[in-house]
Amino acid sequence: MKNSESNTQGGFSIIELLIVLVVIGIIVTFAVAQFGASSASLERQNIAREFKVNLERARFDSVRRRATNCADMSRVEVTSPTSFRLISDQSQNGTVLKSDGTVDPADIRDVNFTNRSQVSIVGNALVFPIVYRFDQRGDVSTGPCPIDATVAVPTTTFCNSPCTFATATATNSNVVFVSDSGTATIMRGGTAVPTFDPPGVTNANVSEGIDNRLTVWTGTPPTPSPLPSVTVATPTPLPAVTPNPDPSATPTPTPSPTPVACSYGQKPNQDNCTCINPMKLQGSKCVGATPTPTP
Repeated sequence: MKNSESNTQGGFSIIELLIVLVVIGIIVTFAVAQFGASSASLERQNIAREFKVNLERARFDSVRRRATNCADMSRVEVTSPTSFRLISDQSQNGTVLKSDGTVDPADIRDVNFTNRSQVSIVGNALVFPIVYRFDQRGDVSTGPCPIDATVAVPTTTFCNSPCTFATATATNSNVVFVSDSGTATIMRGGTAVPTFDPPGVTNANVSEGIDNRLTVWTGTPPTPSPLPSVTVATPTPLPAVTPNPDPSATPTPTPSPTPVACSYGQKPNQDNCTCINPMKLQGSKCVGATPTPTP
């Protein structure tokens, strides 16, 4: 009798392996596409943020220098869809102009992102250069000098190519909006640009504690009366004071003691007396007119 053994072997067929490889390929393709989109979006946001920072630097520089001349105001100029420049007092000499009235090359900083990414600046019928100019109060204006306040400041849209102003959306673009007061803001593409009404002015009643010395003139202010001229008197110099010398003090003489005359035979050294003429000192005794007694 012959025993038969069944050998069972498990494995994957070629079709199953192909299905698995196809699924892995699809997943990798989606991952690479998402990574590329994230990288492009990050680069776009970085460029838009760099543009906003340059706007803030130009505004700060004009306010710091109190720039009133249109040509001397700090500004950002968009020179092409992939480049812009900052013009500010980078040389720290108080102006952005040379002696001949042209912009000093030392005060120009160019930013070109042509080879950095596929980002471009798009808009509705853009005409380059686009100027963002700031005055001494930080207010923004655009266009050539002299300043025309009726020209609206454009909005700059940074978009990942291929892109146009009509196809810019929140996923492929960012908008840099600059208000009339010079404040720059980054927004998502497709966001409605905000509008700001002029601030309202309220008339205050005199009874509300307003100082009456403060007056608001709506027309030509009056010419103030000149102050009377004041003649400064020449001061008279004070006479020089000569100090009186102190009187010399006369010392009081010390009286000399009257000497005591020695008697005949007295010794001056012992008896505290003095030999007075006609007596004289002989040896240690006083002798003289009185006869010398016989011993």
